[in-house]
Amino acid sequence: MIMQAVDDRQLPSESWIQDIRNKFRVERTIDECLTRKLYNRRKSYDPPRLSEIEQGLRAFLCTQLGKEEFAFSGFRRLPGGASKQNYYFEMEWDSEGRSQRKEFLLRLDPGEAIVETHRMREFQLIKAVEGAIPVPRACWVDPEGLWLGRPFLICEFVRGLTQPESGAGMSGVACDYGHELRNKLGAQFIQIAATLHTLDWSVKDLSTLDVPKAGTTEAVEWNLAWWERVWEEDTLEDHPLVVEAHKWLTRNMPIVDKVSLVHGDLRTGNFIYDPATGKIEAFLDWELGHLGDFHEDLSWVLLGLFVLEDSGRPLVCALMPREEFLDRYEKLTGFKINREKLHYYEVFNNFKLGIITMASNARVAYGRRTHLDTLMNLVGCHGYACFAELAGLLAL
Repeated sequence: MIMQAVDDRQLPSESWIQDIRNKFRVERTIDECLTRKLYNRRKSYDPPRLSEIEQGLRAFLCTQLGKEEFAFSGFRRLPGGASKQNYYFEMEWDSEGRSQRKEFLLRLDPGEAIVETHRMREFQLIKAVEGAIPVPRACWVDPEGLWLGRPFLICEFVRGLTQPESGAGMSGVACDYGHELRNKLGAQFIQIAATLHTLDWSVKDLSTLDVPKAGTTEAVEWNLAWWERVWEEDTLEDHPLVVEAHKWLTRNMPIVDKVSLVHGDLRTGNFIYDPATGKIEAFLDWELGHLGDFHEDLSWVLLGLFVLEDSGRPLVCALMPREEFLDRYEKLTGFKINREKLHYYEVFNNFKLGIITMASNARVAYGRRTHLDTLMNLVGCHGYACFAELAGLLAL
């Protein structure tokens, strides 16, 4: 039965794809990118050469700048990027009689990623928070993949570090900034979270996001269906904990009283900082952003995977003790944190992260549709920690 499921998910039939789409009520653009993933599985994956990407990129930039003459240099692939392939390049061109020279980052969809997300959605989210939160300036987007064969986003390149250079593990896991830098980053991190959750998103162009009704469980239903669908599409084998967790999450859905903009991956490792000043220069990875409950982002910060033990004292996101983080957040936002909702989203986020690490990671490596086979298998190991924490939260 397990091997039959693997075959179905590896080469999904038209009827299987339509059954999946009908079974789960997810947002329009989430359905779009997940469905594209399934259709792509029916095709062979042939990674393009660096020269082919550069040629297509140059052609795209000609159309965007309205000119054929500009200096293009330094094009190279950057290390890491578990969900997207990242490329660096520099460009110089004339604009209104003045010469401009800038560095850029190309975020290109791989053959298949540990999280399938929508580039226009990410583009709009970055634009929505620009000016309120430090982010890379989003410049151009091709959500259909017309120019490079796969969707991509281009933003300005921001220099700095995402985590300490010495003793750092995987992104955001057990970062040790040291006392002085930790204090500087922690204060900014909380302020960014507070600014995001109090932002008036209704005046922004977020047409790629569906808007859930406040005072209902609609946002929770869509979010839960999103990750349940990912499990259905990606897992290589069944797991009883996922079944039990889903039952609990369905029975205990909390009402979302205030609909906020949610980052979806709010943690250390997802911001760039200047190690000399301790200033956060840009917050990254907006691809999982959506409208929902601010408790969801807060509980992601609290995930055990990102906790650092400092002299026996657990620090959430390697920044500060749990209660200090929650207390400072309440003072900045004026929100009252509901502990029952926080617990719900701790269960939900371990469920979500467990699916990403135990199902999607393994699926991408199994299907050989990634540029990071070794990393995919390594990240999968963290799924066991997520599931252990999930079992503890459910008291199983």
